[in-house]
Amino acid sequence: MESVKSITLPTERPALQKISLEQSYLKIGLLLALITTVFFVTRAVYRLLFHPLSGFPGPKLAAISHLYEFYYDVIRGGTYIKKIDLMHQRYGPIIRINPRELHIKDSHYYERIYAGYPHRRDKDPSSTAIFTTPLPMVATVHHEHHRLRRSFLNNFFSKRSIKEMEPCIQAKANRLISVFRTAYKSGTVLELHRVMSALTADVVTTCCFGASHSYLDQKTFENQMIDAVNYVLSMCHINKFLPLIPKLLRLVPQRLLRNMGVYMADVITVTHLIRQQALESLCKTKVTDNTDADAPLASTIFDALAATNVPKQEKSAYRLEDEAAAIFGAGTETTSRALSVALFFLLSERPLMLKLREELEAHFPSSGIQPSSTQLEKLPYLTPVSQSTYFVHMDPDIFPHPESFNPERWVEASKQGQYLNRFLVAFGKGSRQCLGINLAYTELYLILATVVCSVDMKLVETTVENIQMGRDLGHPAPKKGGFAVKVMVTGIRDI
Repeated sequence: MESVKSITLPTERPALQKISLEQSYLKIGLLLALITTVFFVTRAVYRLLFHPLSGFPGPKLAAISHLYEFYYDVIRGGTYIKKIDLMHQRYGPIIRINPRELHIKDSHYYERIYAGYPHRRDKDPSSTAIFTTPLPMVATVHHEHHRLRRSFLNNFFSKRSIKEMEPCIQAKANRLISVFRTAYKSGTVLELHRVMSALTADVVTTCCFGASHSYLDQKTFENQMIDAVNYVLSMCHINKFLPLIPKLLRLVPQRLLRNMGVYMADVITVTHLIRQQALESLCKTKVTDNTDADAPLASTIFDALAATNVPKQEKSAYRLEDEAAAIFGAGTETTSRALSVALFFLLSERPLMLKLREELEAHFPSSGIQPSSTQLEKLPYLTPVSQSTYFVHMDPDIFPHPESFNPERWVEASKQGQYLNRFLVAFGKGSRQCLGINLAYTELYLILATVVCSVDMKLVETTVENIQMGRDLGHPAPKKGGFAVKVMVTGIRDI
């Protein structure tokens, strides 16, 4: 009997221990669930009733959790900007769009938010994750640090410097006409948005990096750099909510990243090209002082960033690489879309195209004489065409019928002494205004003038739905599909 007990007792004890252990795990699980529930309920109550922003109107779900914003921007693909507009219609000009952020819809208040010197404006840290790279000026949080980094490039993007780049930009514009001439002879339908992306990429790489990749010479205008930019932009909302992803990707070996897909391979290829140029620049003779307005200008942004007056910690290879990548992204797709949209509306409104052409020919009648951007920006009609291509405030109190392409609004406002440029905020305002504004305007003036005077085109399979903003994907995107403008060249005019 004792031998039987000695056998059965040990088998019962593990069973009891197992039950006891399971009960302990269950209790721990229930306790953790209770703590988690209490935490989220307490936080929700705090955000709704006691948070400093609790008195501002807006959806309760938006006030409680970032998941509301996540749903519209990640799940529904960048549509929160449209939802915010509907929220303003319901709740008023100042609304709470997430637990820690207000949104103000008041065109007259814009300059108060994005103020210039002497006001200090730090960047919201949560907004920098969309850039995927931590070191460029545009992703710099603190005001003084941003001001320091901007000072390294102010001279390079000054009006004096851009004036010296004009022959290069005009040469690219002339090369564009050759592309149109070839398409005219072959009867090929051109994807204008890809052509313009190739053009602006050639301008930036030549004028800023010192080495063109000749994307306009590619038969199908394939552009790894633009494809990489668009891929990164398409991930902007995911990166904002999951900022750890881009940080982890920077630690993964490049050979493994290349296997993650064609777009990631493009990103790695472009990053490698920029890094090589950055390393080469660090080995060259340095510019002595890039903040001296009278000093010789740097030949590339790498030279400007590697100048002797730049602190050592600000000119590492990674820092130069990140800054160059940010400048390329900001200086290509934005300008190419502006050009594509401008030409879309000019082709849609033939009388506007003819009026602009007449103005250009009246001021520059001599064949072969190419006007400068300084001369072009003084023309009353070309200037509003360039400005109207940007997605400005859709405020009917400032711009009646804001969805309409109406260059006359700028001309009439000027005659009446109204300064509408105050509300042109495509480049931002204040101390963080786009650094490349002079380069962008020069491209717009020279390229639009060259194309309008030289080429006759018609739209093909393109409507306003193909270019009208319906989503925010880091840049304006249509409600469905991708941004696209297709044209057929119907004539080439010798100028």
